[in-house]
Amino acid sequence: ENLPNLDNTHRIEKKSGLQDKPRHLIVRFHFLQMKENILQAAKNLGMVEYERCKFRFVPDYSRELMGLRKSFHNVMFELFKKQLRPALLYQARLRIRLFNGNNQFF
Repeated sequence: ENLPNLDNTHRIEKKSGLQDKPRHLIVRFHFLQMKENILQAAKNLGMVEYERCKFRFVPDYSRELMGLRKSFHNVMFELFKKQLRPALLYQARLRIRLFNGNNQFF
């Protein structure tokens, strides 16, 4: 078995009383290719469960990109209230699914 070479791992929040809520872990891989392989495999699997613990792997975003994505939160909240089903796509692109099924991108 080819185990990844990790530089560092740690949790960023305390365990809550909710058993179904996944906990956040930050993992730093020594080799970029290993990170890319794991992210691709995780994307295909979706949510992973190991010993009754759920895991989901997502890439880390830069501070600038997180700021861009955060700027959409209020707009998305209002769109959800109007049942327009918005989605925030990578990197910071807003998609709104209209009632007729068409998509609008911003």
